[in-house]
Amino acid sequence: MNNEINAFYDRLDQIRLQFNEGDIYKNMPELIIAARTNLDRKKRRTAYKAPESTAANLAQMAALAKKYRDRVQELKNADEKDADKEVPQDLDDKELDFLLDQLGNPDPRMRDHGSFYVFNDILRTGVLNDDQFHYAVAVTSSPEYLFPHILEPESDALFRRSFAVLVMGTLLFADRNFYHTLTEGEILVLLHRLATYALLEEDGRGFIENKGWGHAWIHVGNVFDELIERNLTRADKIFLMTAIVLGYQQVRDPLVYGEDQRLAFSLSNLVNKETFYADYLLLLLKQWQGRLMSIRPRDSVTFWNRWYNRNRLLEAMILRGDFPDSINQFLNDVTNNY
Repeated sequence: MNNEINAFYDRLDQIRLQFNEGDIYKNMPELIIAARTNLDRKKRRTAYKAPESTAANLAQMAALAKKYRDRVQELKNADEKDADKEVPQDLDDKELDFLLDQLGNPDPRMRDHGSFYVFNDILRTGVLNDDQFHYAVAVTSSPEYLFPHILEPESDALFRRSFAVLVMGTLLFADRNFYHTLTEGEILVLLHRLATYALLEEDGRGFIENKGWGHAWIHVGNVFDELIERNLTRADKIFLMTAIVLGYQQVRDPLVYGEDQRLAFSLSNLVNKETFYADYLLLLLKQWQGRLMSIRPRDSVTFWNRWYNRNRLLEAMILRGDFPDSINQFLNDVTNNY
């Protein structure tokens, strides 16, 4: 983590703690925006060293995919009396490092259809031991995976960041349903890392020609859903929601690959748990509206992408029809009058 991102990360933690202690409330979004405004967005990209799709690497990925695909099928075909038998712990640590590294490969054969698919099969078969599981969580949530090149113009570095978040969500799901091994401290670190990532990631590309899915903001929604099911304070969940909503507002690309529906689902999932969450989401939406009314339209692609990203999100929320009445009333007022 470079010094600038490290300072931002620490400032966010201060804000989170202040919110937990009740020292700030309505002004939390303003403090987060101010901290993000101080970041120096770079105008030039630096070189991204991507993993290579050599013949040897492709062959290794194919072998791992077949091995664990066959393992999944074996478990499906097992007799009921054998269904609970212990699965051999035979994933080599070097193979795990290989899979983690390939998450950053621009080649979808190695990343999307390779490493991610294999991870799913590995988790379904329970092959990872506890040490390997914690290691995979630590790597995918590390600054070295989540933040490289994130302040620079769009590049292939997106893939490592985005797919680290995707696998992080898969690991969280596996832990909540099967492993039950992550501590509250580890979960809190994941929350803070995701909040930081959401506030920094402006690359919203969906499907990228010849390279497959980027889809960072779909993956953010996956982790958001998992974290709000955890035993965290209400303040921490609101902090995370705030970071994600504010981050969504700053994406530079058109979010037209289902990201609006994904975020609408996640927000609905949280705010329907307690009125407290709904009240704060309404505050965020009103503040967002207020900021929009105070700025002049600009003749730039980024401005209009952000404008219509916001419109699509509000429409997706309306179409769900399951938000609390106070939020539905606000959504209807905004869409009818602006």
